[in-house]
Amino acid sequence: MRALALVRAARTRPAPDRRRALGLLSRTVRTRSGPDEAARDAADLAWSKPEPQPEAMTKVADRVEGAE
Repeated sequence: MRALALVRAARTRPAPDRRRALGLLSRTVRTRSGPDEAARDAADLAWSKPEPQPEAMTKVADRVEGAE
């Protein structure tokens, strides 16, 4: 899934890129499988304060990948 690859690549990018990648992942997961906890987690992390940290992004990506 392209959105998942973007989240993994964005871990080393500036916060706005990390937020956009997580937002896209959330929308993609929600579209593919209906609303679920992984999509909600990605959306919550995308707009969290402080900015999304790479470790948290990895956890969300791994979770989505495991659910596929």
